[in-house]
Amino acid sequence: MTEHDALLAIQDLMDEAEWTPDTLNGIADIMCQAGYQIRDTD
Repeated sequence: MTEHDALLAIQDLMDEAEWTPDTLNGIADIMCQAGYQIRDTD
C-alpha cells in the first residue's frame, strides 16, 4: 500500500462516519499496512 493509498483509505474510513474507537483502530491498521510502525504505550 502506498502512502497515497493509505490516505485515501483513511479518508474513506472517516468520511461521513461517526468516529468511534474502532475508527482509530482502523486508521492504525491502514497505517501498519502502509509500512508505518504503530506501537502501544508501555
